[in-house]
Amino acid sequence: MLSNPSSSQNRAATEQYRVGDLEVDVQARRVVRGGEEVHLTELSFDVLVTLLRRAPAIVSKKTLMREVWPDIVVEPETVKKRIGLLRSALNDDDPECCLIRVARGRGYGINANVERLDLATQPSRLPRPRRMTIVLAGSAFVISMIAIGIVLRSGSDGGRQSTELMSTATVDEARKSGQENTDASSPWTDEIDPVAYRLYLEGKRLRRTGHDFIAASTALERAVDIEPQFSAALAELALCRIGGPVTAATGQLDGPNSARDLARRALQLDPTLPEAVAASVAVAIFVDWNWTEARALLEQGLSVAPGNEYLLVFSSLLSAIHGDLDKSIRLLAVAAAHDVTYARLHYLLGQRYYQAKRFREAIEAYRHALAVNPRIEFAHLAIGRIRALQGDHAGALHEIELEPNPVFRLYGLVIAHTAAGEEPAAIEALEDFETLSQNCCDYWLGTLHAFRGDADTAFRFLESAWTSREQGLLDLGIDPILEGVRDDPRYVDLVARLDLN
Repeated sequence: MLSNPSSSQNRAATEQYRVGDLEVDVQARRVVRGGEEVHLTELSFDVLVTLLRRAPAIVSKKTLMREVWPDIVVEPETVKKRIGLLRSALNDDDPECCLIRVARGRGYGINANVERLDLATQPSRLPRPRRMTIVLAGSAFVISMIAIGIVLRSGSDGGRQSTELMSTATVDEARKSGQENTDASSPWTDEIDPVAYRLYLEGKRLRRTGHDFIAASTALERAVDIEPQFSAALAELALCRIGGPVTAATGQLDGPNSARDLARRALQLDPTLPEAVAASVAVAIFVDWNWTEARALLEQGLSVAPGNEYLLVFSSLLSAIHGDLDKSIRLLAVAAAHDVTYARLHYLLGQRYYQAKRFREAIEAYRHALAVNPRIEFAHLAIGRIRALQGDHAGALHEIELEPNPVFRLYGLVIAHTAAGEEPAAIEALEDFETLSQNCCDYWLGTLHAFRGDADTAFRFLESAWTSREQGLLDLGIDPILEGVRDDPRYVDLVARLDLN
């Protein structure tokens, strides 16, 4: 069980959190927003720390009563009033982007990503993966995961059949079947193993930064091994399964312990946990291409947690896939403002601006992502691609050369040299790109040939991407590189098959 918030002597010398624009130093009992201290009473601070330590779990009133008021008896109404005072002190009154969410009949939780700062600064000491055997080249995997923003890979074989995830009706049914008890909460809220919780935090951090998906998966697997009913860890592992490299030993997308299975289990354990809903949405979008199921799940999740970053990102993605880039940008802007330190969100916002041909704003968003994480891949290439489309050949080459991934650099060089009319250099870069990206990147190859005006070759690769269900195809209706083939009947047919209209 997690120790009482008052027992700081049993914890590390430093315990610090970042959530949204707040930074919380537990030992100093200090909350800072934008460089200015936010003054909280002692009890309000203890409530906040208890919620942060358990995030993203819903913390029951009973747990708060036990941990914040350990030596006295208080009524549930006292907890409710204290939550109100805390929200007032934090100016947390925006229903669309609230920090503290209320799960009716169950308790309270943090409605934003919680980053453990003191853990994030420590080097990872996790053991090497136990069950992970990589069978996909690293560069090809990175191309795939960056291209779709949330770092996801190819889906299952079959057609767009209805998913095995819980439908909206099933979510409602699960909520009614024993999760409305006032003193009840998620199965792991009250009795979570501290080791499992630390592993969960580490795996979540590694997955979100995209630095090491194998280490992230390993940490999350260990957390789930220790706590099989840890719904948030199950959800993060499901997202890792979809985003990580395909493996021979573990069924990543279907079967026991697959993305689908993990997402289903997380949602059954906690139907209102935003991360569990998001994992199920990810399966519906990236594995099944089932837009109806994804929308139903998102509506259900957003009705409970309207400002949750995970749900906003997937709602933005679904809007973009179907061509509503203005709505997609609005949703992502809210999520990015909620977590200015999450580089991937700002990169995704840049992608949406680029797809909407709002190039100045796209470059600003990419620059923000690079300022937060100078190692983030694809951002330099993305800026170089815009420079090439604007006719700035020297600027394009400069940015593309800064791209850390060599395969991405080749992709950018094809675009830059083609835009500048440097045909020999473009052909050489294209041949090198095809050599390094075999058997994984048919969508990207299709876009390059389309940009170069070779429609027949472009559609040969795009058809191959359809057959293998490459997730890059989800950008088919919004990728500016495909402008030259939008009137082609083969393009119209592909869009119709994907049901993107």
